[in-house]
Amino acid sequence: MTPLHHETKLGDKFSEISPISFVGYGYRIVRQEYDPLSTEGSLKYGGRYNVKGKFGALYIGDSQSVCEAEMEQKTSGFRAKFKHKIAKLEISFRRVIDLTNEENCKILNIKKDQLLSEDRTLPQSLSYLAYHMGYEALITPSATGRGENIIVFPDNIKKGSSIKKVSEEIL
Repeated sequence: MTPLHHETKLGDKFSEISPISFVGYGYRIVRQEYDPLSTEGSLKYGGRYNVKGKFGALYIGDSQSVCEAEMEQKTSGFRAKFKHKIAKLEISFRRVIDLTNEENCKILNIKKDQLLSEDRTLPQSLSYLAYHMGYEALITPSATGRGENIIVFPDNIKKGSSIKKVSEEIL
């Protein structure tokens, strides 16, 4: 456990949320030369749900269109600058926190728009807690408003859980 978990009300509230299982498919867009199961980019640059250099995360969309919208919002004209590929991933996790669940947000005393804000303090704090408390993933609303993201912490994948690449396609 981290000091943050014990010293903040958020950490105490976070502990009140019951994790769920998640089984399904997700999609991830990366530059053609990268492995879609690598956290190298998130470690190097950080993101909404991970702090640069602290821990890696895989940002996975619940559909190809969510991935494309996320990439377009993040890097305008992403297809023109580099060649990309999309991977379809099969996911099976047992310890997931669903931040799209209204009851969970009430427990945490947060609103959806706080997760979508340009200020990444809250999303990064939540992912920090989830990562250090051993959760495998978070389900979050997409900042594009077009679906959901699954934020995976590969370091925390437990026995009996898995993430596998099913297919890959050049965009």
